[in-house]
Parts: sequence; structure tokens; C-alpha cells
Amino acid sequence: GEGDFVTFPKGMKCTWKVLKPIKKKYRLY
Repeated sequence: GEGDFVTFPKGMKCTWKVLKPIKKKYRLY
């Protein structure tokens, strides 16, 4: 429904914020 459509992008942004720092940490190793 419309609720899922709004929640999906929000979850993607949260995941991206978490993955970005993790990628930086892996580069150090």
C-alpha cells in the first residue's frame, strides 16, 4: 500500500547511512 511505498525509501536511506561508514572501515583493512 501507500504506507509501504513511503517506508521503503526511508529504510533504504537508513541502510545507506549504515553501509557508508562500514565501507570506509573495510578500506582501512
